[in-house]
Amino acid sequence: KGTIDVSAYATLTIANTTIPTLQTLDPNSTVIFDGTGNQTIPAVTYGNLTYSGSTAATGTMAGGCTISGTLNATNGNLNLNNSNSNYTFSVGSFLASTSQNVYFGGVNNFTGGTTLNISGNMAETGYQSINVDGSAATPNGTINFTAGTHNVQASGALWINFYVLSGSVVNFSNQFLFAGTAVPGEEFPASFTVNSGGTLNCGTYNMSIASGYDQGNFILSSGATLITANAAGIASSGATGSIQAETRTFSSGANYEYDGTAAQSTGIFTTTPTAATVNNLTIANSSGTGVTLSQTEKVAGVLTLTDGLLNTTMANLITVNNGGSTTGASNSSFVNGPITKVGNQAFTFPVGVSGTGYVPIGISAPSTVTDAFLGQYNRSSAAGLGSITALDLNHVSFCDYWTLNHTAGSSAVNVTGYWNSNNPCGGTYVNDPATIALAHFNGTSWNAFGNIVTFGSTNAAGSVTWNDVSTFSPFALGSTSSFDPLPVTLVDFNAQWQTGGTVGLTWQVEDGVEGNHFDIQRSADGVNWQTIGMLAASGSAAAASYSYTDAAPLPAMDYYRLQLVDDAGNDTYSTVKVVSQSSGSSIRIFPNPASDHINVSFGANGVSGPVSIRLMNTTGQVLLQESIAQPAGETVILPVTGYPAGSYLVQVTGEGQIKQSSIVIIVKR
Repeated sequence: KGTIDVSAYATLTIANTTIPTLQTLDPNSTVIFDGTGNQTIPAVTYGNLTYSGSTAATGTMAGGCTISGTLNATNGNLNLNNSNSNYTFSVGSFLASTSQNVYFGGVNNFTGGTTLNISGNMAETGYQSINVDGSAATPNGTINFTAGTHNVQASGALWINFYVLSGSVVNFSNQFLFAGTAVPGEEFPASFTVNSGGTLNCGTYNMSIASGYDQGNFILSSGATLITANAAGIASSGATGSIQAETRTFSSGANYEYDGTAAQSTGIFTTTPTAATVNNLTIANSSGTGVTLSQTEKVAGVLTLTDGLLNTTMANLITVNNGGSTTGASNSSFVNGPITKVGNQAFTFPVGVSGTGYVPIGISAPSTVTDAFLGQYNRSSAAGLGSITALDLNHVSFCDYWTLNHTAGSSAVNVTGYWNSNNPCGGTYVNDPATIALAHFNGTSWNAFGNIVTFGSTNAAGSVTWNDVSTFSPFALGSTSSFDPLPVTLVDFNAQWQTGGTVGLTWQVEDGVEGNHFDIQRSADGVNWQTIGMLAASGSAAAASYSYTDAAPLPAMDYYRLQLVDDAGNDTYSTVKVVSQSSGSSIRIFPNPASDHINVSFGANGVSGPVSIRLMNTTGQVLLQESIAQPAGETVILPVTGYPAGSYLVQVTGEGQIKQSSIVIIVKR
């Protein structure tokens, strides 16, 4: 039958069932087997190997071999193994576009298995074309993705085990259909495993089980990495997220990355052996909305903030464990909400607010590994929380403050607050860094401060530290001088319903603040504002008092704020005050401040009909909601121990309108 060598870029086509001896095959050569009858394919070293027999024909490999280029099955049936021995194939790329089948072993009751080591891409466009057949009761086909980067297209694999080995990155370039068995009642599960050091990048695609099949396991090993751009992220069950195999095992020692271009949620998934824990978590979402945490989650390694927000709440809280850290926080990527740090490492909380930007707060190393601190940046007036009682503290920020709670342990730490171009809410923020202070709010007043300003701080950016702090809750930037605006403007702003159906507004301006005029603004919903009046400013740097009467308030609920416009046209806004015609009614909201709970009490002859009671934060997010059908004479208790210190809105609605609305301060004792 003779011998044949095949030179570089040459193609040899064999249609005969009698196969010549294949001798030297150049790595850039191609051998095609396309017989109309069954063919036995020699186990030699190939450049590229293609099987394209007729629909009724079968090509059977005579043993394992190396195919440096592409193994291509385009028609007919290809048996990689039809024996009781185990065969191993090392290939550059694997393309199965046949409408028939590629068998990995077990055909005709043989028990031999096949291992396919792929160093390149895998594309499988024929439905259910990779499988183990016969009566062998084990999934004896394995595909290993070896070191390098691989694109993996659609697959209808049956009984095949897939492994992404260390140093290998598999990128899904289409939906990946994965099924364990084609025979109902036969439970021979197959698995897709990402080994330690391996990476699976799902993109926007997902791994799913073929309809009607019930076996298929996904395993993300410790040290492995899973990357997803899926809007639903990752889930442990159901037809959602990147992984939709029947059984899904996500290691708490694995790494997880969200890199979508549209808004994503992390998804609800269970990790083992440590629940609700990941090793490294990377946020690289370029949508602008970012990634929303779907569950409480802990990071044992590094929280990397590359792009996009990580949106958290007290209910869905991110925690960096002892030994963990964060990196990369910036205006384009930060935690939008609360974050907890556990351990004895110094830590800068990578916090900010959407629409404002990144404004961190930091602590020095606590003394024990069990100490825990919760940090959050709040975009509302620190001055609005209460008065100043600390000696020599002139004022605090009108724009912002931080929540910093010591949630476990008793270590004293140094606390550092930062300022940058994001802090101002209009006009200049800092004029003299040397007079900047970090102030503490005790639930009633700003009672103490520290002011060690970092060398090199400028008006534009800097930090101030307070050493040996042992009492926590709200912190804000303050100043020992009126020369730092922060911006200090409006104090003691009040709005009150008056006899005769008018609303009286009163406010004061501190020493050292000058402006052109005040715009008095009103809103029906706290979002859309209109100017209802204007008062000229005094034009003096001395303290001054002002008043204004709204003679025609809205019939149910009025939100008021003041806008101070300076000579340069810069705008500064006051806190928002809320009044309603029911302000003097039988609805009482107390205590205020509150630490454990808030009572909403209805008089015996007061509001009738069903009402809804909501507790909202300063961004308008509803934190608690209770409904009561017959409120008269009843008291509803809202537990608030789980929420950070700060300002909240309690609102009572019924009959399509707001019955009562009050700002309540939550403090920590």
